[in-house]
Amino acid sequence: MLRSILLAVAVLAHASLSTGCCCCTDFMKGFRQGFNAELRRQEELDRLQQAELARLRAEEERKLVEEQQKLADLKKKGDRKDDGPNPDPFKDGNPAKDFNPPKASDTRYTYSQSTGQLKLGDQILGVGYSGIGAARNNSARQAQQDGPIPIGEYRILQRGKDARIKREAIGLLPFPKTHLGRFPGEAFAIIFEPVPPETVPSGAIIVLPRNVWDAITTNTHLDVVP
Repeated sequence: MLRSILLAVAVLAHASLSTGCCCCTDFMKGFRQGFNAELRRQEELDRLQQAELARLRAEEERKLVEEQQKLADLKKKGDRKDDGPNPDPFKDGNPAKDFNPPKASDTRYTYSQSTGQLKLGDQILGVGYSGIGAARNNSARQAQQDGPIPIGEYRILQRGKDARIKREAIGLLPFPKTHLGRFPGEAFAIIFEPVPPETVPSGAIIVLPRNVWDAITTNTHLDVVP
């Protein structure tokens, strides 16, 4: 848009000053130099923006590959047989009858965009929110910056200090067509309730009570529903 405006101004200026005096000629020369400098500046900004987007995509892809490799290594370790006596950790090689832990990669959490409820199966783990100000839990603003996290499927990544929002967070990786154009421009994460609450960072952020946040298993899946 800025380029179109500058180009239109340049054309009008040229039409009005091309037959003028030497002062007008000097003005046109200075104007053209400024115009060309602005074009170069805009081109450089576009190049830097594209480079940053490419870097963010590459970083998220690298993290996903690392997570997949960790899961593959864990599976290989679980499949490997121990040559020592009684490799099964349960007594006599038989687990308790009620022992049926889910695999981490199969665990699926459900978060309601409208109510803020986080569930594991049918169990409500806690209630939080997503979105800042009038956008909180407002599905009409899910495609807007700082709106609630968009409906769709996500991979729950690791806990750690998120450099973009500058606090402890559990990273979220949206599946294709889930992010509504907000990724990778905005951070996607789950954080615990900050104090005071108005310091919630910008992004597609789910905010939960600290004890609920601590209980979330990483390397799992999250379904955001209406």
